[in-house]
Amino acid sequence: MQQPKSQPKPAAQVAAQVFFYLTLPLTYLSQRQNYWTPVDSHVLLGAASTAFVPHVDAPVACGVGAVVNRCDEYACPTNQYKRHHIQQLQLPTVDHLYPSLEALTAAVAFIQMQKQRESGRTFTAKEARDAVWR
Repeated sequence: MQQPKSQPKPAAQVAAQVFFYLTLPLTYLSQRQNYWTPVDSHVLLGAASTAFVPHVDAPVACGVGAVVNRCDEYACPTNQYKRHHIQQLQLPTVDHLYPSLEALTAAVAFIQMQKQRESGRTFTAKEARDAVWR
């Protein structure tokens, strides 16, 4: 798959980090009632989890046990994930660039493994950055 025509990767990384934090309040406010969408009984799509709003507690209450994090610009609240025993697969992908085939294959394998273990739902971002299991 060919990457969209855009700025070079280092510039895209800086832009993604800046815009992630600048737009985070708008993302939260616009999606706060529909922050997660079920794909099936095991996978939820939603926005990136953050430590400063209750984005980890809510998925845990829904039975989330694993997260696929494709955010390059933000590491997500790994300490909160550990505290709740949520497994995380981190596959950093610059926002607005396609993930590699290897990253997609790893994400699918991780989700399938979580389903087989019945370790809860898996979560992934609507922007396809994160994945979490329930």
